Amino acid sequence: MTNDARTGPWGPAYWGLGQAISVSKGLAHSESDVIGYFEGAGFTDVDIVDFIPGSLSRVVGRKE
Repeated sequence: MTNDARTGPWGPAYWGLGQAISVSKGLAHSESDVIGYFEGAGFTDVDIVDFIPGSLSRVVGRKE
């Protein structure tokens, strides 16, 4: 995921570029995009947690 300003981290940006060149539209989703997907699917308490700071994050939430 990119940050909401879509200025980083570099990993998701490069992934999107690679996808755009090869086979898809190359859309890297922002943190707020992904939070919205989770909430739209019925998850609550959705949050972004650093997995590898500055490089990789994960989304967590609850669904009952």
